[in-house]
This record gives sequence, C-alpha cells and structure tokens, in this order.
Amino acid sequence: MKAYIAQLSPLGIALIVLSSLLLSFSYHPPVEQGKLTISGKVKNANNKILDSISIIITDSTGRLALDTIKTDKKGKFKYEFEYNQNYRMHYVAKGYLKSFDLIKTEVPKSKLYKDLYGPTLVVTLFDSTADVNRRAIQRHPFYVIYFDKSLDMFIEDVESVTAYLDEVIKPNVGEMYVSGVFQDTLVDTFRVRILAEDTLGFLLAETQSNEDGSYKISLPLMNKVKLKFVSDNHYESFAMVNTKVKPESNSGNDYVVKQDFTLVNKVDTTVNEDAFDKPIARVEHFEGSDDFVENPAVATRFTNELMVGNRRMQFSGYLTSREGTAFKNTNIQVRDGDVLVEEVVVDSNYFKVDLPYQSIVHVRFKTNDYHDSYVSFNTNMDVDNTDKKNEVKANVELISRDRSDINPKAFQYPMYKYYYSNNDQSFVNDSVTKDYFIAELNTPIEVPDTAVSKNFVTIRGAVIDPSRNGKSVPNARVRILNKDRAMTSSFSTDKKGRYSATLGLNKVYFLEVEADEYFATQIKFDTHVPEGMDGSDLEDHPSTNLEILHSDMEISDEEGNRYRMRQEMLEQNESMAYYFNDTVKEFVEDPAVFDQFALAIIEYKEPVEPEIPAVTLAQIEEAKRLEAEKNKPKQPDMRLAGKVNDERNQPVAGASVALYEGKKKVGEGKTDSAGNFNMGLPVQREMVLKVEGKGLYPVTADINTIYPDSLEPKSEILVLPDLKTYTTSNVGINPAAFDDHWQKITYDPSTNRFVTDDETPKLYAKKLNSTPDNQYLAVEGRAKDQKGRNIGDAQIIVTSNGVVVDTVYSDKKGKYNIKLEYQKDYRMQVIKEGYQSTFAAVSTNTSKEKERLIDKKVKSLNLLLVNKNEKNINNKVFSKPYARIAYDPQLDEFVEVGSITESFIADLFIEEEKPDKKKKKEYQLKSKTVLAKAEFTSEKGYKEYTSSAGAAKEAAQKRSQNQSQAQKSVFMGTFHNAISGIQGERRAKIQDVTLSLNEIFNARVALTGQDKKKIDENMAEAAEQKNDFNDIISSALGMRTDGGDLVSTDSTFNVYLLPRIKHLDQGKKIYSISRDQVYVKGIMTEYVETTDWFVWDNYYKNNKKISESSYRAELDSIKRIGYLLN
Repeated sequence: MKAYIAQLSPLGIALIVLSSLLLSFSYHPPVEQGKLTISGKVKNANNKILDSISIIITDSTGRLALDTIKTDKKGKFKYEFEYNQNYRMHYVAKGYLKSFDLIKTEVPKSKLYKDLYGPTLVVTLFDSTADVNRRAIQRHPFYVIYFDKSLDMFIEDVESVTAYLDEVIKPNVGEMYVSGVFQDTLVDTFRVRILAEDTLGFLLAETQSNEDGSYKISLPLMNKVKLKFVSDNHYESFAMVNTKVKPESNSGNDYVVKQDFTLVNKVDTTVNEDAFDKPIARVEHFEGSDDFVENPAVATRFTNELMVGNRRMQFSGYLTSREGTAFKNTNIQVRDGDVLVEEVVVDSNYFKVDLPYQSIVHVRFKTNDYHDSYVSFNTNMDVDNTDKKNEVKANVELISRDRSDINPKAFQYPMYKYYYSNNDQSFVNDSVTKDYFIAELNTPIEVPDTAVSKNFVTIRGAVIDPSRNGKSVPNARVRILNKDRAMTSSFSTDKKGRYSATLGLNKVYFLEVEADEYFATQIKFDTHVPEGMDGSDLEDHPSTNLEILHSDMEISDEEGNRYRMRQEMLEQNESMAYYFNDTVKEFVEDPAVFDQFALAIIEYKEPVEPEIPAVTLAQIEEAKRLEAEKNKPKQPDMRLAGKVNDERNQPVAGASVALYEGKKKVGEGKTDSAGNFNMGLPVQREMVLKVEGKGLYPVTADINTIYPDSLEPKSEILVLPDLKTYTTSNVGINPAAFDDHWQKITYDPSTNRFVTDDETPKLYAKKLNSTPDNQYLAVEGRAKDQKGRNIGDAQIIVTSNGVVVDTVYSDKKGKYNIKLEYQKDYRMQVIKEGYQSTFAAVSTNTSKEKERLIDKKVKSLNLLLVNKNEKNINNKVFSKPYARIAYDPQLDEFVEVGSITESFIADLFIEEEKPDKKKKKEYQLKSKTVLAKAEFTSEKGYKEYTSSAGAAKEAAQKRSQNQSQAQKSVFMGTFHNAISGIQGERRAKIQDVTLSLNEIFNARVALTGQDKKKIDENMAEAAEQKNDFNDIISSALGMRTDGGDLVSTDSTFNVYLLPRIKHLDQGKKIYSISRDQVYVKGIMTEYVETTDWFVWDNYYKNNKKISESSYRAELDSIKRIGYLLN
C-alpha cells in the first residue's frame, strides 16, 4: 500500500483527500416532527348525523382562532395538531348549543418525531331548546384528550367526561355578582387581574379592576370557586368563594355580594410568603338568609400566618436510652406537614432545633440501631404570643431495635405531643398522647399464624433481581400466604431490599414478592423440621434471598429459543422453594423447583379462542332462512353468547347471567361446565347484562338493542369476548372498575348490525389495573345534645391543617355522613345556635401509605352539643376534643379512642356547692366553754382546731346522722342529673355498677373524748367509703371498673367530704375584714381577721377573740387539707 501511495502524483493525493472531506460532510436533511391526528363524528341527542358543522380550532384560552374545518356528509372530521400545545375544538351549528373539547398534545421526547392518533371522538350537540345547563356547556369541555405515559397513547380523561355530564344535567342556576374594592395601605391606584377557576382548574370568568381598585365579577352558583388576584405590585393571593346556596331551590336566583379584599404590597419583605398558599378570605352562603358572608376564621388564620413570618420557637434537650448510648450521626428532621423545614445531624446527645409557628410540626429522630421516633408540636397560638421567646426543653428517649419486649408499630404514633396553653402561657405536654404511645409500645406483638404453631423460624435476607447480577430491590412488597394461598400478613423491604419475617414451624408458606416493573413472584417455603427440633424457635442464620422476576426476563431452552414470561404463568407456579436440609441443618434452596418452573414457561400455550357451539351455527343458518322468507318478522331474532373464565383463565361453571331493563329482569341463564352461555336477546330495549358467581365481583355490560324503525337489523347471535372474572379476595385489582361496564353493544347504522364498542373495554381494563382513586374513610353518626336528644340542622365544619375542606348539615334526625381522605388529620366541629360547640379529632393516618387502601367506615361517631342554659358547665373543656378517631393496626380498622371521650365527660360538669343557710344556722356552733378538743381526721393523720362541742355532742351526732341521709339523696340526684344524656350508649344501665373514684378524699370530725379504737374504726370506714364512692362515679361515666362488688346506685352511702373554705374580703381603706368560713358536715366555723389603720389586727373565731398564733395554726392546718369554694 505504501508503495502504491508513493507512485501517486501530488494531484492524485489531493483529489483523494478532497473526496474524503466531501464524504465526511455529506448533507442530512432535517427530521420533520410528528403530529397528533384527532378524528371523530358529530351527532345530535337523537343520534342523527350532523354534516357541514363548523369546527373552530383555537388556542387554550378560546380567544385566538387558528383554523376552521367542517364535518363531511357522514358527520366525520379529522385534524392534525402540533405537539406540546393546548388547543380547543369548538363545535358551532345553527340551532344547537356551542360546545368544545380540550386537546393537550404534550408528548415525551421519544414520541416527538412520530405520528400519533388520539381516540375517536363522538361529539353530541344539544338542541338550542334542550333543557340542559347552558352555562356548564359553555364553560366545561366534554372531552379532555392527553397523552397517558402508563398506556403509551393518547386517551380521553374519563373523569372530565363524568364531571361534564354531571354539570349538564343540573338545572340552570343563577349568578352571583360580586363587587367591591381592593385595598392597600401603601398606594392609592393600582390594577388587579382577577381569575375565577373551578375545582378542576377551568377558567369560569376573568376581569380586571379599575385604577381605584374597584372591581366586579360574575360567578355561577352551586360551585366552589377560587378567585386568584394577580398584580405587579402585590404578592399573588387568592380567596375561596363557595357559591352553593341552601336550600337548592334558591339556586335559580341571582345574588349581589359586596366583598372587599386587602392585598399585601411587595414592598413589605417582613411577611411570611408561605401564608399566600392559603386563602386570604372565604365567602359562603349563610343558610336561612339571602346573604353571602365572609368566614372571619379564615381571614384571621391568614393574618396570623402572615404576621408570624420567619419567627421560630426552639426545641432542645438530650437524647437518652436505656443502654446509656453516646449517640453520633443522629439525623433530626423538622417537618411542617409534608414539607421538610429543617434537617440537622448531631454528633452528641444534645440537640437543638427551630420550629415554625402556626403549624402542626413533627420532629423526627433517626439513628443507627434505634427505632425512628418523633415528637409532635401544635404551634398554633395568638400572634401576640409569638413575640416572646418560646422554648420547650425536654429529653427524648430512643428505643433500641434489639429490644424484643416492645411493639415496633407504636412508632407510627408520636411519643409526645406539645401544645400552647393560654392558661399556663407556655407549651404543655399532652398526657393522652404520651399514655397512648406507651400503651401501644407495650401491646404484645401479633405473630402471624400463631393459632397452630407453637414455635417459629425467623428468616432474613434481601429481595434480589437474578437477571441483573443479584441487584437488591428496595421497597418491594412481600405477602406471606398460607398453604391455601390466603394472605396471613404483609410487609415491605427497606431501602436496601432487606427483610425479616417469622414463620411457624412445620408448615408450608408461599412468599409472594411484588415491585414496580416486576412480576408478582411466588416462592415456596417449607418449614417442616425433623422431630426434636420443633421444640424451640429457630434462627435461619444464612441469608435467605428471595428472587423476583423482572417483567422483561426471558427463559431459554436447550436449542436457544427464548420465551417471554407473562403474569398469568406465575400465578400458580412458584419459581423458587426452600426446605430444611437435615444434612447441613439449614434451610436451603431446592434447585429442581426452578427447573420445573422454566419447563412450565417453555411449554405454556396461549388459551384457545372458544369455538362457536354447533347450536350457534345452526341458529345462524336458521336466521338466514328466516331472513329469506317474505313474511319475515319485523323484529329480528337475536341471541347473546359468550364465555366466563376465572383469574387463571379456567371456565366458571354455574355463573348467573341475567339481562335487566331498569330493575326488571328480562332474560336469564347460567354458564355450562365449559363456562359458555347462550341466551335470547330482546330488541328495542336498553339493558344491562350482569354476570355473577359465588366469591366473584359482579361484572356488567351495556346492551342497547334500539334501532330506527325504518331499518331492520339482521337476525344473528352476538358473541361477546371472553369475560375474565376476579375473586373478591384479590387485592391486586381496583374494585371500582366493577362500577363501570366491561363491554358495550350498540346499533351501527352504517353496517345495519349490533356491534361492540372498542373504547369501553379499554377504559374498564385501565381502571381495573389502576390504584383506587376514591379511597375515603366514611364517618357517620348523629348530632346530639347533653341529654342524648338528636339535633337537626347542626352545621359540621371539617378542617385539615386549619383549612376548611367540607361543610355538611345534620338532617332532621340528627344524622350526618362525611367522607375523608386518608393520611390526614381532621377536626370536625359541630355548631348550632344556642349550644356550646364541640369538636372531634379524626386522624386518617395509617401504616399503609404505600399500599392500596380499602374504603372503611366509622359508624356512630356522635357529635355533642351542650345547651348554653345548662348549669355547672366547665367551659374550659371545650378547648379539647370530645372524641378522637384513630387507626388501630391490630384490628385494621378505625376506632374511637375511649380515653378522649371519657376525659371530656369527666371534665364537663363542675359540682357547685351551695351551702344550705338553714342547716348552716342550725348546726353553727356557738361560743361556749370548751369541754373537749375536736380533731380533723384524714388518711394522713390528725389536724387540730378548737370547736364548741360541749353538751351538744350527742344531739349534734344524731342530727349529723339524719343530715347524712339527706345529703346522700341530694348528691345522688345531682349526680344523676350531671350524667343524664351524656353518651346515651353509656347511660343505658347505671344500676349495679362497681363503685370507684380515687379523686374523693374523706375526712370527718372525731372527739378526743372518744375511745382510741373508735377513732381508728372511723378512719378505716372513711377510707373504705372513699374507694366505694370512687367506683360508682367512674363506672357510671364509662371510665373503668375494678371488678369489685356490684352495688346499686340506689344504695345508701355515708359520704364525708373535705372541709370547704369560703374566703371573703370586706371593708375599705383604713378598716378591712378578712373572713374564712369553714364548712364540715353542715357545720360552719368562721375565722375573722380585722385590720384598723393598716396596723392594729384582731382575730376571732365564731365571734370570740383568739390569739394570732391560734388563728394562724388552726386556719393553716385546715387549708392544707381543705379546698376553697369559688
């Protein structure tokens, strides 16, 4: 080659170089971007094809016209759209209401140079005289077309269609004309752009204020509207306007509302900008009047958050542990709801973090070898209180993961909860939260499948992908199935794919492993061990890795042929198996199981489409013969056939197949042993086909056999595609799909035949394999007063994080029902004029954040309203919840936390002591010669003071016994009145209850002249009566029972109370009097201190002068064991 080049002339070499350069710079023409093609047809409500209909293509606002096309003679149209834009298609025809569709053409980059096709649209135009909601048609698109990445295609938004139809069928509603002025303390003239959007984000109205800030805008009634305010000089903000009116019969009226709004100028940089994420105001209809009013709580909440700004409070303390660990690399996260506010790492046991105000804050502690724990703070308070330095100093005890005596599920709840107390002017620890955490921590751990197993084996390892060199799979879901493949428990792997599970010995389990982009893979685990080894728990020391199969994994045979796996191949075939090897004394993998699995994949054959039964062919021939006859019937002879399979594509025999026209059954049949059905099909009817079987979800199809009278469809048998049914125990599907139809049959005039719809099964399959989008906790109950009577028309306001999310009203019988989203905290406040308002706390947080949730229900959450005229009410009790609902992971249900309600009821009433003036006068001791000393006895000992007993000793004791019976009757009457009506479920039976209440301390008067033995007996009797009376109060209020003797509330008790002290200050300036009146068993002893000219003091007891030392000693001793009356 070198010799050849050497022989070339310089010109030849230059030509070679030039030609190579030309080749390297060859021209590549630009690639043209693809387009989205949308096609469809236009018809009216009577299914009549509409030709020559104008279709105007505009931008997303509908203001800028881009193009105009028309439908052809068959009402069809087609148009190509550029990608990554939003368009509107407006349908305009004389005599019809104008409507539009929204086309969103945004696509992934991988699709940018490909031509794609959207779903075929069937557009229905309403006659201009139709009784429909015209405003809804003008404001809402019928179709919203977008690219679905999960399906890799353009589809229509089903929710948008449903919302459109819901609005269209509503009656025409009136308008709400809102006007007012925008205010700003810094400038006088400015313009504000106002955008009115509905809950789906569609623009309802738009306007702009005048230079003086005045504005006017029209809003449709029966909507929840978001008013957005946009101004160059102000922070962008919004207000919520609920235009729904009650009763709905007034929805056709127009309303004029005056509402001013205050905007915050951007010059002020000290404000908290996060406050603008919440509404600055909320306007809603005031039931019972024709007025819309502003909710003052919303504006106050916004102002509080705005003024707080960047102010912070501090939380500091030391990390402790039972082991005395010196903690290092402890991660501390401060979260305001779902927002991470601060994250620090500390290398010592001391920590200090800042917390935002006006929030529900969680401080979470994470460190190696210890459970993740958190402390909750409610930092909501008056703005003025945020000016001072607020700090909580408290130690946090972390608990080791190695401890086996605690329940790890407790750590889904806060260890402590602090809130600001206006009474204490500081943050206090909520004892209920702390006690609940401790109770959960000490709850015994529920080991799965313990009903038969006595001992267990613990297995540990990781979930790995064998097709990717054993890469671990994080956050994989593992379900433990018994030998019948019924689930006993489930869990998820950690971020490194690790897991730990406990299985009962001498059993067969299946571990089903599932993760995104992987098949649900089943692994068999046989825990049978040799006799003698099953007497104690075993620990499987080697790692037991679980192999999960990727969705693109293939199996090769000996000839190199490759076979793709499908999910149905894995449903009853385990890919791995573990068993106990007696030789190595360990659980090991059985390699033969995977070989059998691979062979099953290779030999798998696709299900064969069912042949049409011979009877079907004969019926078709008979239909053709009938068609050829001159006197053929006006209505065709139609039949409906199909096949029903189960989840494993096996035939379902004996399934019920029925046709319904409304609620009337017009046809029925059953599937044979092969799962086939064949039944008559009535024509000129709108029907629903319903397929049902034992343990199966019912499946429906829309069967419409109506056709024009001028035409006559051919007699034939309609064969439906195979129906795959699902068991009700299948948690891998969305049950909401069965609310929709699986198939749809309609008449096609172009072919003069009945045909199936292509879109219906697609939507059904999409919903079937989607995560349920309507996961709610249903809460229902009644609004009741303190006497258990139902309260109708009570307003129930539901808030979450300070924002009102819903408002409902109880019906005439006090009933209400509310649906709440999961993983949130709610406050349900019940309000009624003339009643004290209370609230219930509902936490929908569960331990299943990453798993599918099933709709659950809380029944009989009764909300309490207390009549304002009720006497002896403790108003402080209304600052805490009347009831609390929380998730119980052991029951897998939402339950009422009993201690909250019991605490509320116990604090609801204040017992008011009203001294009986007559009895006070009757039993008041007069000054006489002291014959004996009286001693005030309690459980702790004796406190002496001087009293007049004298000759009246026996008479006083006798009168005291009579009075004791009278006092008992009065007190028990007060007791019954206090609890009457409180929690009707708990007051049903108060008779025969155990007596207990440790809050009542007893004391009595004994004379030193008595025998020492008698005094001891009196003290013992007082202590016994204390415990007895304790039980009756607590049991009647539903608090607790100690299992003691049952005593009726009608029984007789001798109750001796502590001394009660009433203090009075009298006199003015130079002369003042201090009185202390001491009541014991109806006897009043009065101590008086007088002061003359601020200097000279005199002391009296029952109008008899005594020394200062006696006065101080006696009164101080009484005050130490007595209590003051208000």
